[in-house]
Amino acid sequence: MAAKIDPRTRLLVVEKVVLPYLIATKRSAEERTHNLSKRYNVLEQQLSQITAELFRLREMAERVEEEANTDTLTGLANRRRLAEAFHTAVENANADNKPLSLLMIDVDHFKRVNDQDGHIAGDTLLRYLASVLAERFRKPAVAARYGGEEFALLLPRTSSDLARKLAEAVQKSIARSRLQQRVSAMLPAQVTVSVGVAQYYLGESMEDLVRRSDEALYMAKHDRQNCVQLWACFKVDIETSTSSAL
Repeated sequence: MAAKIDPRTRLLVVEKVVLPYLIATKRSAEERTHNLSKRYNVLEQQLSQITAELFRLREMAERVEEEANTDTLTGLANRRRLAEAFHTAVENANADNKPLSLLMIDVDHFKRVNDQDGHIAGDTLLRYLASVLAERFRKPAVAARYGGEEFALLLPRTSSDLARKLAEAVQKSIARSRLQQRVSAMLPAQVTVSVGVAQYYLGESMEDLVRRSDEALYMAKHDRQNCVQLWACFKVDIETSTSSAL
């Protein structure tokens, strides 16, 4: 039979041993919790700072990438961006068996605008034409400044016939624009553009497609300007003329 412990002894043990131990354990736990809480707050603050820095760096990288792909004068895509878009469009065209067309657009008598009205007027005109293309053609179309007063318009899922109709609509709209009233008094009363159109052939490079569009553009400017020329028609015309000559 277990011996009974004197209540006074038990009280003494609880007061002198158990209670101090529990109090010390509680304080230790509280200190660890406090330290962990402080550490957690520090880590949370560091994480917040790193996240903010990450967003800032990402925005900077996107801005640098955007600037590298954008024409500074007009805000349109530049030739680098156009080349990237062409490769993507070709992959999609080959996968979906859909047509792909390219417009090359050139401002008629642009040198005259620069010479008579000044380079500021020329820049204003280019920005206006860029805004027309940007408003009329949204993704997946890509409008780019190809160089000087020449623009390129890449049209995925668009046949040459449809591309020609779209080009004619733009060409006529620009010819009807009252630039002095709508844009700037420094511009000539009327400005026109010539457009060359070509449809992508399977396996050809961007340089080949641009060359054919440029050939059609050359014929448009050589013909009467302020018009649209389809490369396929241009090819037929050459063959017909050659046959007649023979």
